[in-house]
Amino acid sequence: MVMKKRFGAMRVGLVVFATVLAMTVFAGCNLDDGDDDVIPQKITYTSKDAAGNTYALTITENTGRAAYTAKTGDSYTLTITPPSGPATTSKGTVTTVSGGSITLKPSTANAATFSVTVSAGAIGTITGDITFDDGTKESPPTELTPAPTESVSVAFSNLTANNPVGVTTIVTLSFDQDVRLDADDITITANGTGITKGTLTRTESGLYDLSVSGISAAGTITVAVAKSPYTFTPASQTVSVSFKTPKTWTAATPPSTGNFSNIAYGKDVFVAATNAKEIIWSADGVTWNLANTDAISMSGGANYVYFLNDEFLLVTR
Repeated sequence: MVMKKRFGAMRVGLVVFATVLAMTVFAGCNLDDGDDDVIPQKITYTSKDAAGNTYALTITENTGRAAYTAKTGDSYTLTITPPSGPATTSKGTVTTVSGGSITLKPSTANAATFSVTVSAGAIGTITGDITFDDGTKESPPTELTPAPTESVSVAFSNLTANNPVGVTTIVTLSFDQDVRLDADDITITANGTGITKGTLTRTESGLYDLSVSGISAAGTITVAVAKSPYTFTPASQTVSVSFKTPKTWTAATPPSTGNFSNIAYGKDVFVAATNAKEIIWSADGVTWNLANTDAISMSGGANYVYFLNDEFLLVTR
């Protein structure tokens, strides 16, 4: 049975290996199938000698390590490129690492080991003859000068924040390629929001989640990224972060002996039907009143109230 009742009267109101080695260029390989957080990495050092020969030493880790540190067994490639003419290459493995000194063993048969010293991202000295892949040998100059590091262009493509209806806890940075970053490479300008940065987590290629805390007011923050040898475009992005004070809930005791079947809202008033043949209403959800139901025939079973077409409708069965 459907009955209609008006309630009009109810309206109420990079990683560094050792301590002196600095990474100049690194590149990610294909992601390991078993662990998206581990990227096999390369680290490259460059120098030039007085004759204009360019030296490029690249060391590649032999197993995926999230924090790259050169170890025995890693592979290397040393390429010497003269001002004119073909380059010469030596390939092999790392045999020892001690501070800034790395001992390399060419893969060419009967080749002797030689050492390189790297400091501030460049080859400082090379000690010993280099045996190249073609079997030739060369005694390099003792001192080499750092070659300029080539910049890598990276698009800082997007910046988003979570919890638009609560308190922001994660800011997500997107790039057009995979880069190795940590929280120290990121600067946040709070702009009165009180936000502070936490840990940085790589979630997939080119995508990072930065945890944030301390937000005391909603507003717009600026996030800047800087890391050599990358050039980020743009260097910074802005995003709105949210902060909403949780609502305070107040216990209410409705004047009913029955259980609510449902509650409807309309015309600035809450109306509820119960299984005790009662209709109660409230303007604020805290103070409830019994409605006059003398003219309504209600069952002792389920009763439901709805607000449709600007009126409250009672459905009883």
